[in-house]
Amino acid sequence: MTGKQSGMKVLALLAAALAVASLGPGPARAQSFTSPGSWSLTVPAGVTMIEVRVSGGGGGGGGSGGFTGPFLTVGGDGGNGILVIAEIAVTPGQVLSGTIGAGGGIGFLAGSSNFGLANCSGGGAAGSGTSGGGAGGNINCNVFGASGGGGGGGGSTSLALNGTTLIQAGGGGGGGGAGGGTGGNATPRTILSVTSSCGSSNTGSSPADYSGDGGGGGGGGGGYVPGSAGTSQPDSSTATGGNAGHTCTSTASAIKYSAISSAGAAGSPGDTTAAIAPHGTATSGYVTISTSAISVSKTSKPVSDPVNSTSNPKYIPGATFQYCVTLSNGWAQDATSVSISDSIPAQATYVSGSARSGVDCTSATSAVSGLSYSAPTLTVSPITVAAGSTYALTFQSAVN
Repeated sequence: MTGKQSGMKVLALLAAALAVASLGPGPARAQSFTSPGSWSLTVPAGVTMIEVRVSGGGGGGGGSGGFTGPFLTVGGDGGNGILVIAEIAVTPGQVLSGTIGAGGGIGFLAGSSNFGLANCSGGGAAGSGTSGGGAGGNINCNVFGASGGGGGGGGSTSLALNGTTLIQAGGGGGGGGAGGGTGGNATPRTILSVTSSCGSSNTGSSPADYSGDGGGGGGGGGGYVPGSAGTSQPDSSTATGGNAGHTCTSTASAIKYSAISSAGAAGSPGDTTAAIAPHGTATSGYVTISTSAISVSKTSKPVSDPVNSTSNPKYIPGATFQYCVTLSNGWAQDATSVSISDSIPAQATYVSGSARSGVDCTSATSAVSGLSYSAPTLTVSPITVAAGSTYALTFQSAVN
């Protein structure tokens, strides 16, 4: 009877351990919107803070020169879209919405009657968005050689809370055609603080055709203030890429943190094939919304038992178990004042002094600060989990 009762204790202990693991918050929840056009999301119940990543569309690469082999002149690369990372205070039931900026069109070998294209085309299409990018410039068709058109600027991506725009991330500038310069990336100086809305949709400009055989300039990226277009030039000079569109972030109290970088949607490389057909578009912008900074997991394993000691221990009566609670911070800011509170099952006793901490379950060897134990609850507080990192807590309990 005693052995059977002990076996039941172990089963109850295992059930308790599994129940704790399954009832945790689980992985941080995130939803992404990547298709150009409108998007919306209603804030779910229980969510009061979110992290958002908002990127404008990438700029299209410039078209190549009209020769192959050693005489080929490649187009300039399109610039990346702006990436804004922010933490925003929200209320369940509020609606997040906006527009995803499309990538700018890639320039191609400009139109010339010698190459069968009409209308002196060649500039990449403008990327659509909250504020569209500018189309890439064409080149003059009257001279043999036909350098490539400039890439189109990427469209801007926006995020609004209950209809009030909080973020508008600019698109990357298009690359210049045929040896042209790279389109503009985002830089911190492009931030514009505003008190309410980010303003109306402006349109990036396009360069005029040059009266010669040079590549078309890249279109400017769309944004709260559109990026300026690059210039078209004759073959003896360089057709410049367009600048990135400017970004705005609201000064509304809902935004608790924000940062900007040029790590948004990738611009397209300049064309290297001397082709006379379009090559698609650069990467579209995106919005990713995370509703939980910390993800939690819990595991358990036997570390010793009365029969096998520490050599291949089993889940049997008298065993000692080790638990590991892992906190992972997927947001861009440190998570502070975090606490772990876990109840030891009634069939077991906490092994005093067994708690250790580290970056994962295997390397948790450091002493734990802020630990307290009042049977049956073990508590560790406060804990700081650095941005993008993991905190692990291990501790042991023995079957009574």
